[in-house]
Amino acid sequence: MKLFSRAGQLILLLSITEEVLRKFCSRVGIPYEDSMVNWRPIPEDQLSEFPPPGDSLGDSFRAALESSRFLPSSSGPARLKRKDLAGSAKVSIDVARPIYQRLKKLCI
Repeated sequence: MKLFSRAGQLILLLSITEEVLRKFCSRVGIPYEDSMVNWRPIPEDQLSEFPPPGDSLGDSFRAALESSRFLPSSSGPARLKRKDLAGSAKVSIDVARPIYQRLKKLCI
């Protein structure tokens, strides 16, 4: 099954997260557990260690910890243009691209 086409890849992955994780676990030889896709939210009183609401990083952590499963982003996936990236990021992408192309052949 090919999961990652450009359009709708996040929604597709979120809709079949359990299936993908089961296959991944099988391939790497670890037991699948339901807690990998469903968990109890962290109680509010334990969230005080994180940055307050309004801080983008804090908001991301809070959203993840207050959830009980994987959820799509309300803003959708980030779309970065190569021209807007720092030089070091471009170099990293160029170095990693051939590795990802080889890995893509093994995708679940």
